[in-house]
Amino acid sequence: MFTNKADFLAAAGPDAVTEDFSTAPLGTIFSGETPMLGTLRFSYEGGPDDGNGDPFNGQPLVKNNGDVNGTREFMGEVNADGTPSGLHYFMFPEAMFAFGGDFDGAVTGSFLTVSAAGQTVNLSTYLPRPGTGFFGFTSSIPFESITFGSQKSTGSEVFRLDDVVYAPPEPEPEVSPVPLPASFWFLFAGAGLFASMRKFRLQKNPSSQT
Repeated sequence: MFTNKADFLAAAGPDAVTEDFSTAPLGTIFSGETPMLGTLRFSYEGGPDDGNGDPFNGQPLVKNNGDVNGTREFMGEVNADGTPSGLHYFMFPEAMFAFGGDFDGAVTGSFLTVSAAGQTVNLSTYLPRPGTGFFGFTSSIPFESITFGSQKSTGSEVFRLDDVVYAPPEPEPEVSPVPLPASFWFLFAGAGLFASMRKFRLQKNPSSQT
């Protein structure tokens, strides 16, 4: 787990990709839609709560001039029981081993969770109220999506997210063949010479064969 972005980027490696949502379509994401938010595909379970407690009817959206980094950002609202917007999913173009992002207001009402590779983390452990700062992690098990949810069964969790960073596992290094020592080749050549000489003797003296 990382709360220092520089340390996370060093662990993520040179192939890390940053998604700042600058090309994501602005506005509300409706139930059943699976838009591409830049390089990430998004979907969610649940439905709107008709504006109870938030300005965007409990639906996720991409907002311009966001509060996190001053550019477009993602705004979400989750609840573990499936309402108002249920669980949020970010899907990657391939299996990843690292994920991180800049959060704002991530633990304002209940506790936001992030799940990947069969593990769930409560962000309140790493980003105490008001849940603002960087959070990231690496996993020994590659994952193709992450899920945002809440550990509370009632009440929603509104959060803002920007500059998402993700990275694929580094490719396995190619194993080069180990060169045999020179003495092996001398031994191999000597064995061949010995076999040739023995064959020559047997042909020259056929009466010696039994």
